[in-house]
Amino acid sequence: MMCLALTTTASAYEKIFTITEPFGLEWGPDRVSYRVEFPEGAVAPDSLILKNAAGGPVAVQVSETELWPDGKTIKTATVSFMATLKPDEKVVWTLTTAKGRALQPKTDLMAAENGHVIEIVNGKTGIRLPAGRKVFAAPAAASEIPAPILGVRLHDGAWIGKGWWETDVRCTGYSGELLESGPVFARVRLRFDFEGGTRYTAAVELNAGQDLAVLTEEYNLSEGKRYPMTGVDGMTPDGRYAYVLPRFDSPDRALIWDWWSQTMANLPTPNAYCFAFDSGLEPDSADFAGRSNYGNLKKGDGGLAFDKDGRFA
Repeated sequence: MMCLALTTTASAYEKIFTITEPFGLEWGPDRVSYRVEFPEGAVAPDSLILKNAAGGPVAVQVSETELWPDGKTIKTATVSFMATLKPDEKVVWTLTTAKGRALQPKTDLMAAENGHVIEIVNGKTGIRLPAGRKVFAAPAAASEIPAPILGVRLHDGAWIGKGWWETDVRCTGYSGELLESGPVFARVRLRFDFEGGTRYTAAVELNAGQDLAVLTEEYNLSEGKRYPMTGVDGMTPDGRYAYVLPRFDSPDRALIWDWWSQTMANLPTPNAYCFAFDSGLEPDSADFAGRSNYGNLKKGDGGLAFDKDGRFA
């Protein structure tokens, strides 16, 4: 774990953030966030300035803001910025305020809502998501609703991929809302409501300067349903089995649970959405970085070999 420190001075508003890299590794760019308390009446949401140790400006973003009773100044907020550390490096940033509105340094992050689509992009990648709010007079079939992910952008700016739902549960409504639009990160909230009180929700985030978007999902479309499964001793052709969420005595116990134990059964994947990267993708070669459990990939060979069931890692 990296070592973090927070210091507040007693004069004009100033807060110092310090991170020390303890492992001898390079980090970043990564987003770091602090929950900060501000003195009453002192700091407007658009007045914050962040500088590095050399006095250079650093883009800073406030979110999850709670205001003082005056409705104009921040009581508490999450302060976020992008950080890069070299091995064993100690880095210091100083947070202060401008007299008026602070002009943030420009980053490569952009977020926009165009009609029924939200696009959040940076210089390395991007993602398209459904926008707006829709309530159906009569519940809609899967073919009539947009998928949570509509497309992803490659480094060269080309958009690829196609999403779709595969579910027999009808949708009663959905929404896509752009909550944060930079300059440090963008965040979108998605919600799809289905018959029977089931739902799909997601938060999608993209940081400035990073080559990945983070999608955090919760869904329960298979709740109360059972499906045929085969391939494991004891399973019978006429048996029906349910997807059951794990339950733990405490959050600490949940941390030791491991997804990687395989059932080796033939499992249906109903009541879900799909996304295919191959739509618009025309690769001339492929490679991977990491470890191949099946021994069919060699790092740097530029090619992919597949097992009989299609797995390549």
